[in-house]
Amino acid sequence: MIRGLLHPSGAVLFEGLILLVQTLFLAFMATAFAIPPAFVLAFRRRPQPHPREPRGEARYTALRTLMNLTRAVEPLVWGAHLHLVGRHRAVRRRPRALVHSVASLVKLYSEQIESIDRGPMDAIKATGAGTLQVLRYGVVPQVIPPFLSFTIYRWTST
Repeated sequence: MIRGLLHPSGAVLFEGLILLVQTLFLAFMATAFAIPPAFVLAFRRRPQPHPREPRGEARYTALRTLMNLTRAVEPLVWGAHLHLVGRHRAVRRRPRALVHSVASLVKLYSEQIESIDRGPMDAIKATGAGTLQVLRYGVVPQVIPPFLSFTIYRWTST
């Protein structure tokens, strides 16, 4: 063992570097594929403007519970489950990081959406803007910087 430490093999180092690049790429791809569904689900997970509406409240509660349960399960457990369920190599290896990343990003994104300042949105509505314009000029500028930081955080922790 000591001889191996004092005289390392170049082949082992090269193989280790290749595996390191593969691991980083896998984490990047899991995060990249998690962004679109997390973005859509984050807007669905937020409380509705009229919280007394039964369907909206039920949908919010169900999605929030599902995402919390998904996040509570460790990625290795997801990997073992998906390994038992699927026989295809892609099903066994890749979704474990993707499932956990989607759930984590939905939580982070939706909490940021819930905490935005409503003042700019109300001011834009007062000018007669439509829903898409309110989203474009009132919501997006407030959520893009935190969304980017959460996405980079999730990529580094995958």
